[in-house]
Amino acid sequence: MKKQKSLIRHKKYDNGSTVVKYDRKVFYDNLWHTDPELLESRGKVTLNDQIVALPFKKIFNYKENDTVCDFDKVIVAVEKVNGFMFHLSKSPNDEIEESLGSPYIKGTTGSLDSDFVKLAWENILKHGVNVPQLFLYQYKFNKEKYSRYTFIFEIKDNEKDPHIINAETEPDGVYLLGCRDIATGELLSQEELDVI
Repeated sequence: MKKQKSLIRHKKYDNGSTVVKYDRKVFYDNLWHTDPELLESRGKVTLNDQIVALPFKKIFNYKENDTVCDFDKVIVAVEKVNGFMFHLSKSPNDEIEESLGSPYIKGTTGSLDSDFVKLAWENILKHGVNVPQLFLYQYKFNKEKYSRYTFIFEIKDNEKDPHIINAETEPDGVYLLGCRDIATGELLSQEELDVI
């Protein structure tokens, strides 16, 4: 019997880090149900088996894969911006910072060094995101312990990355979509994101 090819890709870097991403077949053939780890394989970064960046878990559109809204809970709807996802985490210690060559772990859903990562960082600088200040929030929202977060953005750059839908009117920018606790996977609330 032929062994099935893995649906999870591991892009390894010389510094020891690995980006974990689902195979495109998962998306096109809707194979999300075949392995729960696929839902977490959207740019997660590990280094020496330690998770150092944890972007969004896979989410689905309403009614896609039986996704429904629980109307007994508060639902917050925010405007959708179409660009590309970029995540940013602080290196957890000096050793990892040295191996990465940066105090920050910067990535997209599949890379730490692609042209999209470079374009995202250009936009972070161009639009004046105060990255050191951003990471002070790691102390703000959890008083009992220091939490490490992955900040997740949508990067909109109409000149260098035009979107396929021409009618969109959002200006170029860096839009904070979410912030995820690396240890627990929990997301900050919309109210906390608004503070940031």
